[in-house]
Amino acid sequence: MIILREGHQRLDNSALFDEMFRQRAFVFGETLGWDVTVDSQGREIDAYDREDTVYLLSFGEDGALNGAVRFLNTVTDHMLTGPFQHMFPEISVRSPLVWEATRFYTHGPQQRVGNHPSQTACELLLGMCEFGLNFGVTQVIALMEASVIRVYRRCGLSQKILGRYQSEHGLVLLGLWTISTELLASMRKATGISETVTTVGRPVFASTQLEGYTPRSTVRGMP
Repeated sequence: MIILREGHQRLDNSALFDEMFRQRAFVFGETLGWDVTVDSQGREIDAYDREDTVYLLSFGEDGALNGAVRFLNTVTDHMLTGPFQHMFPEISVRSPLVWEATRFYTHGPQQRVGNHPSQTACELLLGMCEFGLNFGVTQVIALMEASVIRVYRRCGLSQKILGRYQSEHGLVLLGLWTISTELLASMRKATGISETVTTVGRPVFASTQLEGYTPRSTVRGMP
């Protein structure tokens, strides 16, 4: 099951947010060795964990938090305009209809869906698509390691590669997904998960950022 939370709800959900931040510290800091900031309470929190940030959180049948992904509206400051700008300086993304997905992770023992990636990974990817369809998001951008592409493909998720950057840790890709009912159908067929995975109310900041806008060209500098 996927639930949606926004950064402004952190005080009312402090235990949940702290668990997510500690899991992120373990996954990105301890396991993957990324250069992330971990505070004295063991939480990985950065400048993009703001009040207007949207989080999708995945829970198992036992109620345990098994993973999450973070969404930032590209009208606001996001990681492609900050720490990753040097990787893709020729690409600019600014639109209320395009959101950036970061800090995607799974944590703990994972139930697999047949020959596909874990239940948590599949549900989070489905949740990203459902989020877009529910709230008028037309496209999602994300930076990813090249090895992750096969995981996405096995979940029925196809993306356009906007750019490639060779880092000291390996090849980094900037991907773009166009959200549609066809994409959702493809993902449900590939994963075998036919039911809706997301339980959400309408996000306060998401609805405010999308209000009054009409679709237009959203990505500049596309190769």
